[in-house]
Amino acid sequence: MIIAIDPGITGGLAYYDPDLKTLQCERMPVQWRMVNKKKRHEVDAGALFAILRDFPMPIDKVVCEEPHAMPGAGATSQFSFGSTCGAVKAVLACLKETRKVGPILYVDPAVWKVLMHCPSDKWRARRRAMDFFPEYGARWAEASGDGMAEAALMAWYGAHYEIKQKLRTPVKRKA
Repeated sequence: MIIAIDPGITGGLAYYDPDLKTLQCERMPVQWRMVNKKKRHEVDAGALFAILRDFPMPIDKVVCEEPHAMPGAGATSQFSFGSTCGAVKAVLACLKETRKVGPILYVDPAVWKVLMHCPSDKWRARRRAMDFFPEYGARWAEASGDGMAEAALMAWYGAHYEIKQKLRTPVKRKA
């Protein structure tokens, strides 16, 4: 089973079995909290961890998009998005410590989207996912389903392409 994650408040998760050609999708679990008398959404890291920890099948691979800062976006939205991506990475690190899971691979959106011919336009990205998974298109037929559609495309990408990783080396600090 390959699990793919499109991080973000409107992101999604996809569970893809390339042997059986089955796909399940769901929206990223979110919660809200009050900030300056306004409701702000954030990833529900506890719920995401529980979903992945209790997943009923062996997890052969996890593919997670690793987006970068978006030029021109406001500071508040950049901070929120960075916090969301950090929460997802922390959940995946904890997952690796609590259950047997295959490699956790981070993919650059510029790389996987080019290989999958996935446009940045959300409507066209949902349309592209329907090309690969026509029987599941109803899952992301609404505009709010773009995160699930992109997760489904990443899952297919993870099943059919070799994903090269950037070198990540722990830093040892002196006391």
